[in-house]
Amino acid sequence: DEYAEIGRDGLYGMLLCRALLGRILVDTQRYPDVPELVEKCRAGSYDSVCGDRWKAVGTFREFVVYDGNQVYPAYIIRYRRVFLERLVSLLRQVDTWVDSGAALHLVLYAARIAENHPNPTVRTNIPIALRTHAHKVGLSVVDCLSDVSKVVRRVAAVALGMLSLDSEEVVSKLIERM
Repeated sequence: DEYAEIGRDGLYGMLLCRALLGRILVDTQRYPDVPELVEKCRAGSYDSVCGDRWKAVGTFREFVVYDGNQVYPAYIIRYRRVFLERLVSLLRQVDTWVDSGAALHLVLYAARIAENHPNPTVRTNIPIALRTHAHKVGLSVVDCLSDVSKVVRRVAAVALGMLSLDSEEVVSKLIERM
């Protein structure tokens, strides 16, 4: 994502690719020796490099291949970046939304980000914003526990763990489900 450029329509673009990585050379250095990594791949010892920046600096992992035949572009993704400040701002406004379905979608999305994000500030601020507005979406999140999708049920359970369930209505609905 850091390499993406914004288009005239305000969206970013990304290719989601399938890749055959073969023998992977994993590098966890903060400042890798790029020429050495390239040489090891080109010499045939490895088929690809994993720059494991998750371990090095807590951000992400990059995979690099040196043969275009190892990559197949599967999807074109167009998206809008949502930064933490904007997400928290939206969560603070969720109780004013008329569309409770959109509010629920945002809450589940935020819960998933808070659960998996490497930045502790994000993992702290999103649940605080969720707790503030639990009364708006609490019942809908409970309804998601019986969704057909296992992923939706799991994320709903995470979201409920982040919400402050002091509403009698939400607690009684939870008890009914047990």
